[in-house]
Amino acid sequence: MAILKFSLRKTKNQTFFERHGLTVVTSCILLTWIVLYSVSDEKKHIGSFFGNAIADWTGVVVMILATKHLYERGSSESKEPKRKLPIRFLETLREHSLTVFLLITGIVWNLPASFVKDALMPTVSPVAALTGMQQAWEMYGPDPIARLENVQIPVTMSDGTERVWRWQPGDKVIGPFSWYRWQKLMEQVVRDPDSRAGLAHWAVRHVTSPGERPVHVEMVFRYQLLPAPGKDVIDDVSVTSLYSEDLNGRS
Repeated sequence: MAILKFSLRKTKNQTFFERHGLTVVTSCILLTWIVLYSVSDEKKHIGSFFGNAIADWTGVVVMILATKHLYERGSSESKEPKRKLPIRFLETLREHSLTVFLLITGIVWNLPASFVKDALMPTVSPVAALTGMQQAWEMYGPDPIARLENVQIPVTMSDGTERVWRWQPGDKVIGPFSWYRWQKLMEQVVRDPDSRAGLAHWAVRHVTSPGERPVHVEMVFRYQLLPAPGKDVIDDVSVTSLYSEDLNGRS
């Protein structure tokens, strides 16, 4: 049974189109999208379509050129350098230049907003989109909380006694599973004022025993800013009231 072998490496007696046909075809397709985009209205759907096509096919062309002209030692599809560089470090970079190129693309994509990132994004974004590296860390940590937070809801009864409903994370094994939903609710009430009254009224019902009459409820928020990396100075705990209501008029 014959075995079909396919290789991208240059062989003897190949014509120009056999060596560079893929580059030529994809470049022509990219040029077509650019021409169509230039004569279309970018504010309409068809203009947006051509713009997205340019971004996608730019990545295709860049990756084809990268795999043709960059090296990766040990890959059967990578061409071999004609001669070694005199400096070992530079030779190692050249031997793994394709990996270095992709690694730099991923690093630049995940850089914080800066002049450097803005300058490099037009170059790396098509490659990142083509290789699936466009996922940023923000997907997994959109806005990490930089402080310790705690919410307590004290409820005052008609006889002056006070009962407090608070988050109780429990033990380290089962606690995170049973109380995680409460943790997310706490984060919600801290950031969404419209959700505070509902939780406060629920806490009143939860801590009030038969025969007791609640007269006041308050939602108290305590937080402490986490120190920046490399700093040992810890801020004091700050306390503020998120919600307060007189319950004398409630049935």
